[in-house]
Amino acid sequence: MASSRHVYPVNVEVGRKIALRRHELGLTQGFIAEALPKCTAQTVSLYEAGVVSMNITTLAHISMMLSVPIGWFFADYDVPSGELPIADEFFDRDGMRIAQALRGRAELKNMVAAMLSHCVGGKGE
Repeated sequence: MASSRHVYPVNVEVGRKIALRRHELGLTQGFIAEALPKCTAQTVSLYEAGVVSMNITTLAHISMMLSVPIGWFFADYDVPSGELPIADEFFDRDGMRIAQALRGRAELKNMVAAMLSHCVGGKGE
């Protein structure tokens, strides 16, 4: 059965760099997994393959273990068009107008952010 999971190029690039640096240091996937909460060597393998996304806390832990700054994983990486569908939707012409209108209007910006959070969080009626 084919997986319906979308593999984002940024995950593949970050995973490739984790594997590269891990090999340079002579570390195993199991060693990395033991230092991360609720993580297995198989999960690290999936991170390295770019199949599974990790949260920023996990990436921060991995970057410390590999002795590289978090930015190293993204150096020279350009986000391909369409990779981040939410960003693409927001940054269309109307989205840019909204962003410009909110510039310098903290109260309105906070209200819109709260409304979006409410909708995206699935708490809307």
